Amino acid sequence: VGGGGVYYVDPHLRTPYVFQYNLSLERQLAAGMVVSVGYVGYSGHKLTGLVDQNPYTPGSNNRMYNADQSNPLFSYLDEFQNIGKATYDALQASVTKRSSNSRIGATYFTVSYTYGHEIDNASGFRERNGLVPYFNHDLFRASGDFDLRQALSLSGAWDLPFDKMWPGGPKALVGGWTLAPILSYHSGFPLDIFAGLSTSDGNPGPAGDGQAGL
Repeated sequence: VGGGGVYYVDPHLRTPYVFQYNLSLERQLAAGMVVSVGYVGYSGHKLTGLVDQNPYTPGSNNRMYNADQSNPLFSYLDEFQNIGKATYDALQASVTKRSSNSRIGATYFTVSYTYGHEIDNASGFRERNGLVPYFNHDLFRASGDFDLRQALSLSGAWDLPFDKMWPGGPKALVGGWTLAPILSYHSGFPLDIFAGLSTSDGNPGPAGDGQAGL
């Protein structure tokens, strides 16, 4: 029993698997500065999610296992299956400036940017989009719940030169001070648009299978 009610488990459930791949190029520009550009991706198969095994019969308001529409004995029967498929492709780029010493202390920084896209037909068990339509598992294949299209990050460090400002000071007090800020920005998560239908009214929903909330 989960947070959304009772579900069943496919007796032939398999272990999900994911292929991951990447390719990157790196080149030194000025002294101590390196630029990197790469491609990162993955392809997920046999991922888990739910599918209603008692859908509405197409063209009717009667579920498959309810032979007598006037006596609806069964409601939805969600089953835990290997119905999920997901892909991710991203361009990753970064510029890194290695440590350089000066009178104000050593400094180094990294600027990185990612442009990627995650697409799936179900975003995982008990996620916001964790069910798939019975008749067409790929009907609502689109940007997944975890799709962050763009991400920008700036990180670095500054070894504060207290030891140079006070050469005769105690090492435990003037040495080892570092300021290391990290600034990050990313675009928002996908926005879902639901049909706003209710199965209590016998509505088969946008997929025609009785899952009106998809």
